[in-house]
Amino acid sequence: MNFESIIRAGKADGATPSNRFVVGNFSKSTPGVSQGGAPSASEAAKVNTPDVSPEKFIAVYIHLPFCAVKCPFCDFYTRPNRHAEEAKAYTSALISEIKNYRAFGWSKPLRMTSIYFGGGTPSLTSTKDLESILRALRDEFEWDPHLEMTIEANPEDVTQEKAGRWKDLGINRVSLGVQALSDDDLKQLGRKGTAENNHLAWQILKKTAFKCLSVDLMFGLRNQTRDAWKETLQAILPWNAEHLSCYNLTIESKTRYWVDINQGKWVPPSDEIQADMFLEARKTLAQHGFKHYEISNYAKVGYESLHNSAYWNGQNYWGIGVAAHSLQRTQSTIRRFWKPKSLQTYVQKIHQLSHVIQDELLSPEKHLRERTMLCLRTSKGVHLASLANDLECEIPKDLVEMLERFKNEGFIEKQQENLILTAKGQLFSDSLFEAFV
Repeated sequence: MNFESIIRAGKADGATPSNRFVVGNFSKSTPGVSQGGAPSASEAAKVNTPDVSPEKFIAVYIHLPFCAVKCPFCDFYTRPNRHAEEAKAYTSALISEIKNYRAFGWSKPLRMTSIYFGGGTPSLTSTKDLESILRALRDEFEWDPHLEMTIEANPEDVTQEKAGRWKDLGINRVSLGVQALSDDDLKQLGRKGTAENNHLAWQILKKTAFKCLSVDLMFGLRNQTRDAWKETLQAILPWNAEHLSCYNLTIESKTRYWVDINQGKWVPPSDEIQADMFLEARKTLAQHGFKHYEISNYAKVGYESLHNSAYWNGQNYWGIGVAAHSLQRTQSTIRRFWKPKSLQTYVQKIHQLSHVIQDELLSPEKHLRERTMLCLRTSKGVHLASLANDLECEIPKDLVEMLERFKNEGFIEKQQENLILTAKGQLFSDSLFEAFV
């Protein structure tokens, strides 16, 4: 394949990734609904109306940081769920941010395509607070007719009453943090619940009849074998989930797992075993009707996550809350901004924006590199010429040369004019993506 014939070139220098195996992962929030006529993720991306230009579509992420227990592998910004007054003050700050949207650079009309309650443990948040947040959003912005609304939930928090209230509020997608199906694995992951809790929560959610239910699973766990992971996959299939996220356990710096491993208390499964687990998930889930549409995500046809697809497709997104990140593209600028990792600062300074927001203006070329990396996470891959045309910029020559090397090393291939990761490329994706930074 001659890359110069597929992509337009521009300027200099690239990096070859290390040959280190790391299965690519993505934030759990990192995560559609398509039932009864609702569009798939790809169809929803095409939705447009004369009164709303593409930059006016927005995916909304709401960070709810409170947790009953900090998981030993987690490096997200979280807070212990101990003080009702702190939670109340935080909800008020979220509503203030929503109502002051102009100060954050947003302008109407804005049409929300998705709302995602992530954390933290959003299922700990009272339905009264969720209702207040949603009312503020509804008062200010348009809701897309096919809006996807997701809440992340821990199994031990799910009750029939709570699930019913979620559905009444308009939540149509639940991402259940199952993680593992054995009590031993759950215990070593620091989870409060049991395998029985997982099953009971799932039965409640199924009975409540949400449009889409997603399950989070983790592999590469302490002492986990290939056979144990195969058993987990086989055991989850009868649940008939519309969506599955299979995350490779990543040892993040300064987490409890990171400390334990550095102290020699345990050793993760080998790279070879983790690679086999990743490939086993691809094979097993494909055999049962799941499309592997992003490195860590699998969906039945039409149930891809609209919210996470917005990230990968470069749609505007607004991260509301402490430590949340946003991407804001207008006709003249591309801007990324984020809030500090301090709940106290966020709550106290939300009206003093200079003390709260940090931001960065992105050049079209830098955004093109980031978009290329994000698109390569997906099964559709990237069409560089179209992307460069959309951003009105040239494709840097070093990017072309780097992709050529990746192709020669078997990490990417051309498929219907798009560049996509091969299975080998997905296995080494974290290393590959380091070269884009």
